[in-house]
Amino acid sequence: TFRNYCDEDKSLELNDGAVKVFINASGIRENADPDLIAFLDLMLGKHSDNDFAKRVQKAIDIVKLDREGRHRYMTIENWIQEEAEIAREEGREEGREEGIKEMLRRGKKPEEIADFCGYPMELIRKVEKGISGDK
Repeated sequence: TFRNYCDEDKSLELNDGAVKVFINASGIRENADPDLIAFLDLMLGKHSDNDFAKRVQKAIDIVKLDREGRHRYMTIENWIQEEAEIAREEGREEGREEGIKEMLRRGKKPEEIADFCGYPMELIRKVEKGISGDK
């Protein structure tokens, strides 16, 4: 679960009520609510006899039948796919930055990192500057 906060002062939360929840439908389900488990199964394309999952599926079926609703459904589906790709790229970027930080901490020169990893020098310098700014 994520909330909006100020980059410069992480103790300042935006308090706009926005909360982002990322769900891994294939994740650990131990102690999860049965309705949530049924919903996650539905997200994975599995049939469920759970009443909540049936209501959700019925709502999806109704939206798909309605021409305008179908368009909105497809637009939302495309948006979800785009957001998922953005999240994956952000994760890759964070991973690259963490790797660069670790190599810098171990005494590797930016040029060595660029040569070995193929990362742009601009990214390495940005990470290097961030490390020196943290001190």
